Amino acid sequence: MRVLSGRLLLGSAASLAMMSVASAADLPMAAKAPAVQYVKICTLYGAGFYYIPGTDTCLKIGGYIRTQVESNSAGGGIAVGSNNSSQGRQTRTDTNDIQYRNRAVVTFDARTQGEYGTLRSYYVVGWEATTPTGTAAGTTANAYWDRAFIQFAGFTVGKAQSFFDIYTFGGSRSYLNVRTSGDTGASGLMLWAYTAQFGGGFSATLSLEDPRGHNLAGVIDINSGATLENFFTGAASRDNGLANNLGTGFQVPDIVGNLRYDQRWGFIGVSAALHQVAGGYYTAAAGCAFANTTACGHPEDEWGYALGIGAQLNVPGMPGDTVGAMFRYSKGAVGYSISAGAGGWLLVSGNTVGVAGAYDAIFGNPSNPGGGKLHLTEAWSANAHYEHVWTPTLK
Repeated sequence: MRVLSGRLLLGSAASLAMMSVASAADLPMAAKAPAVQYVKICTLYGAGFYYIPGTDTCLKIGGYIRTQVESNSAGGGIAVGSNNSSQGRQTRTDTNDIQYRNRAVVTFDARTQGEYGTLRSYYVVGWEATTPTGTAAGTTANAYWDRAFIQFAGFTVGKAQSFFDIYTFGGSRSYLNVRTSGDTGASGLMLWAYTAQFGGGFSATLSLEDPRGHNLAGVIDINSGATLENFFTGAASRDNGLANNLGTGFQVPDIVGNLRYDQRWGFIGVSAALHQVAGGYYTAAAGCAFANTTACGHPEDEWGYALGIGAQLNVPGMPGDTVGAMFRYSKGAVGYSISAGAGGWLLVSGNTVGVAGAYDAIFGNPSNPGGGKLHLTEAWSANAHYEHVWTPTLK
C-alpha cells in the first residue's frame, strides 16, 4: 500500500505539473512593449537635428566656449593706441600688459517643412567677460546676440550677416573683427531681404539693411571758423575744434544687392550698396543765432555707395583646403570697407595727409569756400586667406 500510495502521489504530482503547463499554454501571450523613443532623430537637414516631441519641427542645439589671452592690446584684440587712449599711454598705471576674454555661446536652429518650403528660425545668444572691466568685483558677464532671423520662401528677416559680404573673413579664420574689412559676420545687423534662385548655381539677393550696421561715425561738422584745408593740415584736429557727430537718425535703409554663382569648386560673386549720407544742422552759419538748430539749415543729402567682389575656391588635391579674397571700394559709405571700432584712419587731400575718424562725409561753415556741402570720403580694402585642414578638428 505504501508503494502504491507513493506511485499515486508521484503520478498526481506529474499530472499537476502537466496541467500547469497546459494551462499556461492556453493563456494568450502578452505582447512585449516596444522601447519608447523619447527623442526622434531628424535626417532632413543634416546631422544633429531632432524632432521636438509632438511636432514636425526639427531642432538643433549647439554652442561653444571660447577663451583667449592677449598681450599689448586694449581688450578683445584691439591694438593698443588704435582707439583706446588710456592703453596707449604705455604707463604702468594706465596700461594692461595682459588681457583675458571668455565667451559662452548657445545656438538654436529650428526648421519645419511646409507647403512653400522650409520655415527656419535661427538664434545665437552668448555671454562675454573681458578684462579689466568685465571681470571687476560685482560685475557679471555681458549678454549679447548676433543672430536672430527667420527664413521662409526666399525671405530672410531679422538680425543676420549683410548680403554685401560675398566673402567673409570671420568664423574660423579670425578670432576678432578684422579692422581692414567691413565684414559684418561677427556682429550681424538688422535687415529684410529676398533671395531668388535661378538654377545652375545662380542666385541674386535684394536686401534693405539698417544703415547703422555699416555706419562707423556718420557725418561730422568741422565747426566754427574751420575750413576744409586746415582740417586736413591739423589746425582743426580730431580732438580740437570739431563738433560731435552731427549725422541724422534712421531715414532710409541701405539698399544692398548681390549676384552669386555657387558650384562644387567654390563660389564667386559681386555686390553693391547705396547708403544715404545726411548731415545735421550747421553749427555756424550766417544769421544763425543758436547753433545746431533748425534755423541754421543743413547740407543737402548725398548718396554714398560701395562695390565689392569676392570669391572662395576649393584647393584641388587638398580636401577641405580653401583660398578666398574680397576687394571693397566705397565712397560716402566707409563702413563697407573698414570695420566699426577701427579708430583713427589716414585722410588724404591732395598732397596733405592727416589722421581722423572714419566718417562718411565732413562739412563745415557754409560761409567758407566749399564748407556748406557734404564732402564724401573714400575707402578701400582687400583681404585674403588660405585655410589648411590638418585634421577634422584642427585647421
